[in-house]
Amino acid sequence: MHNIRDLGRGRRGLTAARLGKPLSAAIDPSGKLPVTWPTDATSTGADFNTTAASPLGDQPKVFDQLPYTGSGPGSGYNPLYPFAYGLSYTTFKVSGLSATSSVSRTGTVTTTFTVSNTGSRAGTDIVPVYVHQPVSQVLVPDQRLAGFTRVTLDPGQSRTVHVSFPVSVLAVTPGDIESDGPPQVETGSYQAQIGTPATLSADFSITG
Repeated sequence: MHNIRDLGRGRRGLTAARLGKPLSAAIDPSGKLPVTWPTDATSTGADFNTTAASPLGDQPKVFDQLPYTGSGPGSGYNPLYPFAYGLSYTTFKVSGLSATSSVSRTGTVTTTFTVSNTGSRAGTDIVPVYVHQPVSQVLVPDQRLAGFTRVTLDPGQSRTVHVSFPVSVLAVTPGDIESDGPPQVETGSYQAQIGTPATLSADFSITG
């Protein structure tokens, strides 16, 4: 009969084996951070463009993504590791981003782009697709996650992929005093983006 100690040893062995594969390069890691990891400076930097590292606890980093919510050294969006940061034994390139040009408030936006493995090893890349709204009646983050895709490629291989998302994910609560109105999708111009900060952008519009 196995006891708890034996079970614990077995689990430790299994965990060690799983960790050992990516650490020894037997497999390519593909995990991405599901959170933003803040900087941890001993004090704020003396820059004037707000991008210097800032101490932990100065304010939630999501606040720094909102325009005009802070000023001075270290008040910009300056994480140590941004959302979706990850490491790999190979390299990837994303190119050719396009998006549905116009869609209704009840429609679906489809983005299309090409992912290429530019390294010498097989690997898996997870590509988040963000939405940027240049003008909004309600203050929104500079980028909002709308979807993502997971692509496994051999060295030198490329693949064109599609990521779709309903326009409803972009709904915001109207900026009335009570903020008790139902979420609504604002009409106007938007951008689908890849990268933090964005390295690729594709314009689309939402109509009534």
